[in-house]
Amino acid sequence: FVLAMSLWRQINPLNLFPPVRINIQIGTKL
Repeated sequence: FVLAMSLWRQINPLNLFPPVRINIQIGTKL
């Protein structure tokens, strides 16, 4: 989970998307 967050932050340095969106993306991937 931490790795996913780190990767997402690296891909999206602006970090405009809310954490909820990240959660949904991770859930979809899993």
